[in-house]
Amino acid sequence: MIHKLRRKMLFLIMSIITGVIVGIITFTNIIPAYEYDQDAKRFLGQAIWANKMTYGDRPNLHELFRKQPLESRNMFNYSNTIEIYLDQQSGIAFYLCDREDLLEEEFVADSVKYVMNKNKDFGIYNSYYYMYQNNRIFLLDNTINFQMRRQTLFYSLSACLIAWIILFFVSRFVIGRMLKPVQESIENQRRFISDAGHELKTPISVISANASVLESEIGNNKWLSYIEKETDQMEYLVKELMTLSQMEDSSNTLVKSEFNLSKCVLKACLPFESLAFEANTKLELLIDENISFIGDANKMNQLVTIFLSNALKYGKENGEIRVKLFEQNKKITLSVYNTGQGVSEAEKEKIFERFYRVDKARSRKEGSHGLGLAIAKAIVENHGGQIVVNSKENEWIEFNVQLPKK
Repeated sequence: MIHKLRRKMLFLIMSIITGVIVGIITFTNIIPAYEYDQDAKRFLGQAIWANKMTYGDRPNLHELFRKQPLESRNMFNYSNTIEIYLDQQSGIAFYLCDREDLLEEEFVADSVKYVMNKNKDFGIYNSYYYMYQNNRIFLLDNTINFQMRRQTLFYSLSACLIAWIILFFVSRFVIGRMLKPVQESIENQRRFISDAGHELKTPISVISANASVLESEIGNNKWLSYIEKETDQMEYLVKELMTLSQMEDSSNTLVKSEFNLSKCVLKACLPFESLAFEANTKLELLIDENISFIGDANKMNQLVTIFLSNALKYGKENGEIRVKLFEQNKKITLSVYNTGQGVSEAEKEKIFERFYRVDKARSRKEGSHGLGLAIAKAIVENHGGQIVVNSKENEWIEFNVQLPKK
């Protein structure tokens, strides 16, 4: 239980830290990059005003911007530009460039081919921004900025990854220190239950033996019958408490082996056939054959016994009990359904708590202490499975157990 709580807390904290890191990367890389792209788009858009000029009248793009007032200039005024004019067949009519000595005609041809295939007015090609309109393509060199952007992204990702790893181990350490008193309290409680159970075994056995001796000497006596009944219930309670304590102890590992789960479930159901017959209850078994499972066969037998005992205790007269076992999608499903008392939505999770009883008066009469389902849940979780309750109050209830196929 404490390990699950630790995992949940660590998952929550690391989810928050991951969200913060994603936000930092977004604000330091993605948003500035987007704004820079928009600036480049606006810059290239300002060149479109000269589109109606003829080639002879149209000066070079940079010559136009150099004539602007100093305060209206920006970083793009010092980037290399290429202006490509296309003919009616989308071929290259001519082009202008600031640094023709650094330009290859093959690059111009590839740029035109890329832009025409891309069918977008604005985009990026090979470290150049481009804008296409009215058979004209404007290219703006942005190599240095892209290199800086990649470096910034690399450094920020590296720093955030290192920070995430450090915070992971720090969070794990802090959570461990925070939960240490809780873990010690749970271990002390478990130790007390185990020690008390062993200490109670002897006096209970003595009381039971003395009551039997007295009964043989004085005959039937209602007071002795009360003592024997309560002694039996106390012995059963101690046994269940010790079983639950052992199941919840992480140091006690199950002795697992591969066995035929179908035969195990069937064997656990057989003793209840006569009990169901006496209670006028229909017991239906839908168990697929030869389902193998790796686990503790005794615990799985105990699991089925708990479900069927509850089904008979809280089922209605002339009711129905149905046990199903099948394998699907690499998972084994065990379900036990019975008509009867059922539980409300609010009680679906509570019924797995220790000593919780839906009908306390009836549970006491039936000799139930509210530990059976807690033990069942511990058995399922120790086998890596999940248990779910479906119910309609005062009509039916169904326990569904899913076990991993290993």
